Amino acid sequence: MNDQTKGAASVARRLRESEARLRLLTEASSDVLYRMSPDWGEMKELDGGGFLPSTPLSEPNRSWLLSYIPESDQGAVTAAIDEAIRLKRTFDLEHRVVRADGGVGWTASRAVPLLSSAGEIVERFGAANDITARREAVARLRESEVKLREFNATLEQQVADRTA
Repeated sequence: MNDQTKGAASVARRLRESEARLRLLTEASSDVLYRMSPDWGEMKELDGGGFLPSTPLSEPNRSWLLSYIPESDQGAVTAAIDEAIRLKRTFDLEHRVVRADGGVGWTASRAVPLLSSAGEIVERFGAANDITARREAVARLRESEVKLREFNATLEQQVADRTA
């Protein structure tokens, strides 16, 4: 085996190892992984991780917005997508989604653009996490704070009434 062949074999081995590490990292790091077309018109693939219904690579989804995003949230999601496309930037948004069980949950979604050598978006690769429990906890906390303020106002009024 000559030096050129050894070098090519070494590069191929390092590439396989790097791909294996990346595959393991993506499996360990997120609930949901997805790929979108440059214009977001087609969901090329989505591994829902049990949180969202999966879209296999062999069945791209052109109606993903209607399938995955509640109607009341579609405008906000579309606006964030339009800005990410216009600026060729990362899409980053917390929004509601239709879960695999048919219920509605919350996700923190982030999709980075993959650019060609000419600077054009080839596709977007994204990851999303289920943040439903956190969003529900924050909502409960806010409700508790409102009730506490109301209770405090009632106590203050009672003290004022007794003092008078």
